[in-house]
Amino acid sequence: MLDDITVVARYISIWHSHAKGKPNDPWSLDAVFMDPQGNRIQATIKRDHITKFAGLLEEGACYRIRNFGVGENGGKYPLLPHKYKINFFKNTSLTRMNRFDTNLNGFKFEPFLRFSTRRWSEQEAVDIIGTIVSIGDPIPFGDNQKRRTVILEDAE
Repeated sequence: MLDDITVVARYISIWHSHAKGKPNDPWSLDAVFMDPQGNRIQATIKRDHITKFAGLLEEGACYRIRNFGVGENGGKYPLLPHKYKINFFKNTSLTRMNRFDTNLNGFKFEPFLRFSTRRWSEQEAVDIIGTIVSIGDPIPFGDNQKRRTVILEDAE
């Protein structure tokens, strides 16, 4: 167990996790951070600590993160294929710093050919520039969920 590690990362995405049917009762605040090399990792802030950190986080801003925990990135639908995630605790330190690059939204662009031939992990979130040609009707799947088929065309 190492307790003196500092991570420098850009905060690129955030959402509240909550029990099904209880959108106003979050059990955690989840985020994605990206380091200067483009590596991304998910972070979780449990309900007891949301008020401490929610007001400090701004999408696109860069931070030094200290005194955090590392746990398995489990769950039914992890956003990233990374094996681990960062856990914020009461004594976690979050210090805003100057931006280290211009990729404010943390985009991870993939060439259209890689997208159309599925050359990445299905659990990995990637960004593609293309034109939406059509969007299909909702299709039920899983536990009362729906998905849609989207047809994209290479913008080039």
